[in-house]
Amino acid sequence: LIAFGYPKFLIASGHPRFPIASGHPRFLIASGHPRFVNGSGHLRFLIASGHPRFPIASGHPRFLIASGHPRFVIGSGHPRFVIVFLIGSGHRFLIASAHPMFLIVSVYPRSFITSGHPRFVIGSGHRRFLIESGHPRFLIASGHPRFVITSGLLRFVLVSGHPRFVIASGLLRFVLASGHPRILIASGHPKFVIGSGHPRFLNVFGHPRFLITSGHPRFLITSGQPTFLIVSVNSRFLNMSGHPMFPIASGHPRFLIASGHP
Repeated sequence: LIAFGYPKFLIASGHPRFPIASGHPRFLIASGHPRFVNGSGHLRFLIASGHPRFPIASGHPRFLIASGHPRFVIGSGHPRFVIVFLIGSGHRFLIASAHPMFLIVSVYPRSFITSGHPRFVIGSGHRRFLIESGHPRFLIASGHPRFVITSGLLRFVLVSGHPRFVIASGLLRFVLASGHPRILIASGHPKFVIGSGHPRFLNVFGHPRFLITSGHPRFLITSGQPTFLIVSVNSRFLNMSGHPMFPIASGHPRFLIASGHP
């Protein structure tokens, strides 16, 4: 099998292999028909029919990705890639080098360009998790998009084809959920993240903290000078020392305004 002028590997349908040639592991799983990747030092593309599986590689094989179920891997201190999934009868694929530059997401291709290091990983139809400068934080993926903020230069997040975050100059400016702005303008560093219709968790100065119990969000303000917080019904506040401050049990959201302490 020849591709890009180099002999490659042929892998039988449904039989994954991890070939290693010339010190550069390259691998492929194909369902239905054998496919190939090149081995010239960078992963070029993956094409598979049926229910494709996708490898993640950065000089060494990591693990496999089922179609429509994105995962991530950290190699050599930097997250690498992967999002490839089927849309109708066509394929979407990721072109990746040592530092991925483009991600293609949703029915309509979306992409962002990072400054040397990848920022985001986005799943098919729903955003699943985020990787920031080689330091993954956390994820919430229970069938509905949730928001994750980490320190650094956050760029764009796409959820189900609609933008949720608008970022400028490395500072969090707006959060959009379900087409309506929720919150907020923060000075200096990202402060808060609000989920779809209800607040989910809180991020202060790059140190995310959150508590979610039985549909009643709880919030913990951990450092810095928190500014605004929109809460849902039956939410409770915790101050910086972890002690309850006051409850809110009416039918309307409230605001917490703080200057050093809640």
